[in-house]
Amino acid sequence: MLSSKELSIFAIKGSDKVKNIDRKIQELYQFLDQYKGENKEFFELTTSILQCLKDEVTEMKENISNVNKNISYLNADISELQDQLFEEVSVEDLEDIEDSYDELECKNCGKKLYVEVEAIKNNKVLLCPNCNQNLL
Repeated sequence: MLSSKELSIFAIKGSDKVKNIDRKIQELYQFLDQYKGENKEFFELTTSILQCLKDEVTEMKENISNVNKNISYLNADISELQDQLFEEVSVEDLEDIEDSYDELECKNCGKKLYVEVEAIKNNKVLLCPNCNQNLL
């Protein structure tokens, strides 16, 4: 899988190639325009094909631009998620988390689960997500 940086580079290179194709189509238009009167059918057919290619190139440019925007949005989202996932947690925070959960083993399927102490105190029935039977 490509990283976001690699995707951006790929999109930029693709954008340069598309711009080059667009420029070559314009040059061919200008060249053919010189011979417009000599072979009208050939000119019309060729310019029709070139117009189709030019439309496709224009669409590709727009798509590349949209891909670049989406990559930048994804990069921002990933950076934010990384910050949230890897924020520093103190020992006190870990102890608080440990104190607020108890490990329960389902009597029916044997699966071990961590359940909030408050949920255990406040409920008579807690269903095991594995076998859907009461844990308590």
